[in-house]
Amino acid sequence: VLQLNNLGCVHHRARQHGMAALLFGKALREAGAHAPRVSHEVLYNLGVQHLLLGRPEAAFQCLKQACAVLDGRPRAWIRLAECCFANHLLKQRDDVSSSRQTSDLVRGVAGRNEHQRVVL
Repeated sequence: VLQLNNLGCVHHRARQHGMAALLFGKALREAGAHAPRVSHEVLYNLGVQHLLLGRPEAAFQCLKQACAVLDGRPRAWIRLAECCFANHLLKQRDDVSSSRQTSDLVRGVAGRNEHQRVVL
């Protein structure tokens, strides 16, 4: 389990988020109930990968479970907030693209992936 988690971390640093998510998922399946603390850390890592891959709802589910045990880590709560914000942006983009209306608050989005910023 730890080897798969570490290998996933290596792929994360190489910005291969799809491969990292695959390895974290495999580590999570192997961890099961044998190592609950480790599985929550793997869940956190998997949630971060889902967030970076543009899957905020899946990321939120992973991070919510991880925060039950890792409640002393403020970064986990910040990631949960990022999931909510990313999900809101996705829904807003869908609404704008379907109705062709622009928001009065959000002017646009600049950048990509983790460097993405909202222009107000």
